[in-house]
Amino acid sequence: MRPRIHVFSLLLLISIASVLQQVVFSQTASVSESRQVFRTYPFGDPDPVARMSNIYPYFRFEGYSVTPVDREWNIVTLENPYIKVLIAPEMGGKVLGAFEKSTGKAFIYFNKVIKFREIAMRGPWTSGGLEFNFGDIGHTPTTATPVDYTTRTNEDGSVSCIIGAMDLASRTEWRVDIRLPKDKAYFETRSFWYNPTEVNTSLYHWMCVAIDADEDLRYLYPGTAYIGHGGDAHPWPTDGAGRDLSYYQNNAFGWSKSYHVLGTKSDYFGGHFANEDIGVIHWSRYGDKLGKKIWIWARSREGETWKDLLTDPELGNKQYTEIQSGLLFNQAGGGSSRTPFKHLFFAPLSAERFDEAWFPFAKIGGIVEANLSGSLNVQRKGNDIAIGFCPLQFTKDDLIVKVGGRTVYSKSLDLKPLQPFVDIIRAAGDGEIEVSIGDRISYRSGDEEARKLRRPTVANKEFDWNSVAGLYTDGVERARQRDPKGALAKYLACLSKDPVYTPALVGAAEIYQKRMQHDSAFHYVSKALANDAYDPDANFLYGVISRRLGRVYDAQDGFGVAARSMKYRSAANAQLGEIAFLRGQWNDAEEYARRALDYDRYNVRAYRQLAITYRKQGRSEDAKIVLEMMLRIDPLSHFANFERYLLDPTAEKLAYFNSMIRNELPHETYLELASYYRSVGLDQEAINMLENAPA
Repeated sequence: MRPRIHVFSLLLLISIASVLQQVVFSQTASVSESRQVFRTYPFGDPDPVARMSNIYPYFRFEGYSVTPVDREWNIVTLENPYIKVLIAPEMGGKVLGAFEKSTGKAFIYFNKVIKFREIAMRGPWTSGGLEFNFGDIGHTPTTATPVDYTTRTNEDGSVSCIIGAMDLASRTEWRVDIRLPKDKAYFETRSFWYNPTEVNTSLYHWMCVAIDADEDLRYLYPGTAYIGHGGDAHPWPTDGAGRDLSYYQNNAFGWSKSYHVLGTKSDYFGGHFANEDIGVIHWSRYGDKLGKKIWIWARSREGETWKDLLTDPELGNKQYTEIQSGLLFNQAGGGSSRTPFKHLFFAPLSAERFDEAWFPFAKIGGIVEANLSGSLNVQRKGNDIAIGFCPLQFTKDDLIVKVGGRTVYSKSLDLKPLQPFVDIIRAAGDGEIEVSIGDRISYRSGDEEARKLRRPTVANKEFDWNSVAGLYTDGVERARQRDPKGALAKYLACLSKDPVYTPALVGAAEIYQKRMQHDSAFHYVSKALANDAYDPDANFLYGVISRRLGRVYDAQDGFGVAARSMKYRSAANAQLGEIAFLRGQWNDAEEYARRALDYDRYNVRAYRQLAITYRKQGRSEDAKIVLEMMLRIDPLSHFANFERYLLDPTAEKLAYFNSMIRNELPHETYLELASYYRSVGLDQEAINMLENAPA
């Protein structure tokens, strides 16, 4: 017998199902492109002569308009029920602004005018939003010009705008997946940056986020010290004059400020505006982004001048300040080399990956901890404990508060994103306060002291910069800063004191190799190997130089020994794979490429090698699988798109390949790809590539 269903019950079930359907349907994210008009102050034509500097072969732009025009810009919009993000692919791919939708407020500063002014390495730059800098100190060469990009809806319902470009000075390539989940109140920046060359280059990356510079702003930067661009260390947050520098209003003295804050193990930093009780947070895993910087324009007329130069106040924009994240502790100037905070190399055939998130919080009075679950605040005043939590996702969990190990408060929470919860608890007695919300987020009052780090911030006074080790270190630092001439001079000065100092011999050999003075390079690297037959750096460079000189067996010898070290295991095997390919040894080419990927699954050169090996063997399906893997890692891989065309040479696939090269200097992309094909003996593919290049 079928059970009877009462009409009212049926209507209730239908109603509940309808509500649930609406809730599920409402939790969606969208991505769209549109042409939007902005008041724009354009910049002029370029100097036709490239500058012989650390950003060669880029040229500079000259001339900046004082008269605005209304101009259409291509804008990508990512949107979910809580957050809206605007992205400008024609302006370096920067995030123009990010908004919390319930109030319409921008939690990342939105400049309503596009006002180019001469600030960046190539000149033009605009303030506001979130910009991406890769390559060398300063605003990246692509900061004001078009970059490659694509948009997509991901399998989990999130939406993405992936931007990227090649840094021509280093031939490294960077990508940022700006991703918005469908049901969370944050957006992510998932970065991938790789060095496809056989030589070291500079490792410099910072993300710069603008926020309003209001008098009630407090910077939420856990730390005990800050360092400048020169690595000089100072106390944080209270300086020697007794000023708490974490308050914006206390910085009304001196010049513009660069505070690189460190000294506390923390995954977040941000800012809080006390009057409206709102704020913005950056989150990433501590080791991914060591750099936590504050930038403040001078509070004098000098800073106000830049406000006038970079925005139009009548449109409603205020002065801004920046909160920045970086790979290293500071944006190291030249003088930083004499401190513990030196520069770093970006190793050959290697990749950097790091994920970050940016989000607002509101109505909880500040924070003591934050992660992708939300922002937590805990404050004790006498016998009262104030608890505040602003979730970033749907939260159904138990809030537990303990004092001295004893549970004094428990409450079941059922919150939606950005729905703040606050309460005040009476809890007499001493003891550490512990607060947890399930396994989402937790806080322990005693951890503040334990999180303070003991890393030295002042250099050893005994270090002699005129010693062998000192001259070598000076040479390395100059090489890391794209000063090969200065680096070579220091390496040779070191060798004049100790003619067989292995690190300096290798350093000099690399500079000569970059100059294409291969005989000199071979001489110095051979002397290094005469000291130590197993030195990893010397062996890898020996392989690179020997390959340039056409000495195949010597190259295989060098790479074979270098592959014994973890530092070069992936890179050296990738090089051995390319040599095997050049010799028509398909099985060895495949084996070495797979070995390279065993030790670094982001080795782009190894994927390329595997793809062309399969194509040349007629193994099209295997090649397609490899290309799909490449596009998962790098959705803007022009190599993968061209190889897809070569596997299935249709007009549609060729048109798609060409359409995805959208950057300022598209011919450079074609030249770079043709250069790669030429290096592995595929001359016809190189010709095909160049035939498709723009005039």
